[in-house]
Amino acid sequence: MLVGILSDSHIQDEHTKEQSYLSLLKKLQQVFNEVDHIIHAGDICTKIFLSDLERIAPISYVRGNTDFRNKTWPRLLRLNFEKISIGVAHQLENLASFDPNPRIFIYGHTHIAKLQEIEGGTLTINPGSITRPRSYSFVANSKVPRPTVAFLTIEDGIISAIIKKI
Repeated sequence: MLVGILSDSHIQDEHTKEQSYLSLLKKLQQVFNEVDHIIHAGDICTKIFLSDLERIAPISYVRGNTDFRNKTWPRLLRLNFEKISIGVAHQLENLASFDPNPRIFIYGHTHIAKLQEIEGGTLTINPGSITRPRSYSFVANSKVPRPTVAFLTIEDGIISAIIKKI
């Protein structure tokens, strides 16, 4: 199974009429063209973007701290793909809300792409941001970060993940 992961899109309703939004959608269609599922880790901001992503693949999502207009969206989500437990929340601190810890935890909020296996064996995935990326190198070296997404592959119980610049 191949899962496309994104977070922190911060797309407002008025942005969906702009050429830059249409270009972003086209890029995401290309990047996610082979995924079986999409996970959005919050700060979506508009239902329109979710509908557009659902045309690419089925989508699961959580509410981020700027999704205040969409209080019915889940704050925490637990998924199972090929018997692998996946927790999704907007912030890393929310990992403590899952008992037991999921094997994979997907989050956003920092806008910094990061893959890390933490104590206890949970793989944490932060896909960064597709519209407002930050990076550790940006802080240290004043480099301009690029938008990123993540990919999660689960095949016969083997898990792999990568971050991809788009």
